[in-house]
Formats: sequence, structure tokens, C-alpha cells
Amino acid sequence: MIKKYVITGAAGFIGKNLVKDLLSQKKSKIYLILRKSKKNQILSKKFTKEPNYIPIFFKDSNELKKKFRKINADVVINLATHYVDKHNFEDLEKIVSSNILFCSQILELSCERKIKSFINICSVMQLYTHNKYPLNFYAASKDSFKNIGSFYSKIYGIKFFNLFIGDTYGDNDERKKIIPIILKNYKKNKTTKIMKRKLELNILHVKDIINAISIILWKKIKPGDYLVRSKINIKLHRLISNINKVLKRKIKIIWGNSKFIKVRKINMRLLPGWKQNFNIETEIKKYLNEN
Repeated sequence: MIKKYVITGAAGFIGKNLVKDLLSQKKSKIYLILRKSKKNQILSKKFTKEPNYIPIFFKDSNELKKKFRKINADVVINLATHYVDKHNFEDLEKIVSSNILFCSQILELSCERKIKSFINICSVMQLYTHNKYPLNFYAASKDSFKNIGSFYSKIYGIKFFNLFIGDTYGDNDERKKIIPIILKNYKKNKTTKIMKRKLELNILHVKDIINAISIILWKKIKPGDYLVRSKINIKLHRLISNINKVLKRKIKIIWGNSKFIKVRKINMRLLPGWKQNFNIETEIKKYLNEN
């Protein structure tokens, strides 16, 4: 039986991997919601040969509404997000537009089309509070849509899932994040500068995230809030040291101060039936040996 999915945020790292995985299974019909842009047109061309791939391009809210009303789907997977750690005035419109307005429009249209389930990908940053207030404006915006989702779930009966995730890594990761930057610099034989020597990470392979989404799609999971997280916090300095032991050409790092940056504890139920399948040290060693 072919299931029909609507996916937002497919231009991002997790989104690209999710679409590729779902299409490879040959049991999914995928509607990608894409703003009209050269970047998204290039992305869309990668999947045009897939018979179960349907791109939905839009330039404004009216075109989105018109085209979405023709969609007949089972589940929406919302990966759309705009991240800024420390925002300024110019960031506000884009954060609110991406993280609240656009997601709310998709949710409103989903209820109108009687789509059964909505999977909302959240950030663990939403769980890091400062005196009961959100950590930053990004986390506050994500929380706002989470609350909007609760409202729609209660009023319209749509099954609403919030899946909280942290840092991720994986093949073909071009983001300006610590692991891909280290790997990119290694390939160029360049040194990476890291400000904090004693830095902890709680990080998952993107395939572990996709597995979590697949569990919600295919298993009988009750709507609600769930967390996927590594059982082990990785000390970055030790990780690099262990990897360098097996490399002929070493990863070159200039470490900054010795202030200890520890991963915060999170109290939330883990997604039932999910487990971590990929070890970061093993995966990085394999990647470096192959490249």
C-alpha cells in the first residue's frame, strides 16, 4: 500500500535525506512543498525521474493555498525551519515567517484537506530554558508553533507529533556545523580552529533521525511529544584523538580555552521502538578511509 506524504523543508540536510530514503522504498508518494527559487528547482530535478515524486512550487500564500487544496495525502512531515542563534532586527521577519506563519498555513490547509497526521520536527533547544523562558528567539518561535499544533489537534482532531532532535551529521553534509567543517578541512589538509577544548556533543547520524520518522509513519505511535537522543555524550577532543590514532594523515585542530561546555540534561520520553544504530567514531573513520 502506497502512503502519501507532504514534506516541507526538503531543501535542508535532513529533508534531502528523508526524501531520498522514502522514494527508495517504492511505497511512498511524495509531495514536496517548495518555494519558487533556483536552488529548489535544482533540488527538484534530482527526483524528477521518480514516478512517485510530485513537486509543488509556490511563490506566495495564495498559490500555496490553491495548489495544496488539490493534494490528497495521509501525513505531513514538517521540516521547515529558519535557525538563528542570536538574532537581530533583520532576522525577525524570516524567523516568524518560516517557523510560525508558513508552518501554520500548512497545518491549516492540512486540516482543511482532512490529512490524518502531522509530524513536526522540533529542536532540543526548545527544552533548554533560562528561568522558565525560551533560550532564544528561535526556540521561542518553534515553541509558538508547537502550541499552535496543540490547538489544531484539539479543535480539528489531527494527530500531532512533536519529534525533538539535537545535532546531526552524515554524508554530504554541507552545513556550517562542527563535524562537517572538520571533515571538509581534513580533505583540504587545513587546520580547524575550535574555540572550546572541552566540548561535549550529543549527536545522531541523519539515518537515525530518518528511522525515528519512519517509526511514527509505520508503527502505532500515540500522538504527543517524543525525543530521540544518543545515550552517550561525546567529548569532541577525545573523539578526534581516537580517530587520529588510525589515520596516517592526522586531523589538525587548534584548540581554544579549556572551559567545559557540557550537554544539558533533558527529561522527556524517548520515541518507543527507536534505538541508535550509528556510532559517530565508526562512521567518521569509515568516511575518511573512503575519501
